[in-house]
Amino acid sequence: MKLEEPPIVTHILPGNCHHLLSKDDNGASFFSTYANMDLKIGTQRVAHKFYMPNIDDASNTMLYSRIIDSDINLEFPVLISALQWVKFIWHINRRSRIIICHSVFVSLFNFLPLFFSRNMRSKFVLVFWGGDLTGLRDGAFFPENNIISIAARKLLKVSLKRVRTCCTLSTNEIQLARMFINKRGRCVHLGYRFYEGDGDGCERLTRSENEYVNVQIGNSAAESNNHIEVLKSMAHLKNINMKVFCPLSYGVGANRSYVDQVITCGKAIFGDRFVAMLDILPANEYIEHLNAIDILVFNQQRQQGLFNSNYVLSRGKKLYLRSDSGVYRDYKNQGLIFFDTLQLTETRCDQFTQLLSEEAAEVNITTMKTIHSSASFREKWQNLLDAIIQQTQQC
Repeated sequence: MKLEEPPIVTHILPGNCHHLLSKDDNGASFFSTYANMDLKIGTQRVAHKFYMPNIDDASNTMLYSRIIDSDINLEFPVLISALQWVKFIWHINRRSRIIICHSVFVSLFNFLPLFFSRNMRSKFVLVFWGGDLTGLRDGAFFPENNIISIAARKLLKVSLKRVRTCCTLSTNEIQLARMFINKRGRCVHLGYRFYEGDGDGCERLTRSENEYVNVQIGNSAAESNNHIEVLKSMAHLKNINMKVFCPLSYGVGANRSYVDQVITCGKAIFGDRFVAMLDILPANEYIEHLNAIDILVFNQQRQQGLFNSNYVLSRGKKLYLRSDSGVYRDYKNQGLIFFDTLQLTETRCDQFTQLLSEEAAEVNITTMKTIHSSASFREKWQNLLDAIIQQTQQC
């Protein structure tokens, strides 16, 4: 007797997100987080299928396949022409109960399901990532004033208005998301997953007996980190015996000159104690690095680097966020204890280096175990899948 195939949930991701391809010390990755979630459609456990389409880089496929576990169903289709994209979308639609598009930072062709049929639109879910919504609001997508860019902007706008279900990682992004999708669409807050699994790994990591206080600024080379502004606001703290680490590898793109400016500024203020991190670290090495960080300073106004901020809070470490950011408001509403980056200019050296109290660290660790646990993450995703299946059955 032929066994019934499990229902397939297809994920389409940006082809340049190399950081998703590595694993942490527990062998977990972005992909296994979903694959191991035990989501169900009816009584059947779903099978997750991942695609990271490339438009011109077939050579990376072999490299990627060596990084990812063989039991993760991941492919890297090279799609050059519009016809190839149509065939690809038609193929995944026939096989998939639900299609999840992660980020607007993908080819416009990823939105093709929205133009085929009501059934395809009903099963399509868009997950807004860090810079998506502010990019849409600020006109960062296809900004050039030529015929191709104007047409692409129009197509993107029309496509988004056909989205019936979208997800955000921050509750404060929901109202902004509603501006771009179908006016009768559903917008769901999913939160951000932990690689650790159930959150029980959360525990306080006290400052190691090292020579320096270790500080990290930002999470990537993206200009939205506002590195130079925060470096200047910390200039009066330069006599603290600290090292300032600055990840400047991920998200470089065309920002090489900006990266050089950040390094110049950091070196001018902190000298050799400013460490520019120019190589992307495997997940396990990056987590080891975060374990050694005492203070994380974020100066982003948009949602960005949530894994970093979640991780340091779950380890009882000190976090600074801008008080005019949505993530700041989210964390405050959750009862987490952290500090305001905009107040750094008025912060004394002893205040900056002071550790969280035992009570404050325990509040943060307990909150991260509950609100941001994988159990909570799974429940939100299961509710979403149930709603999507009900929606497709009504078409």
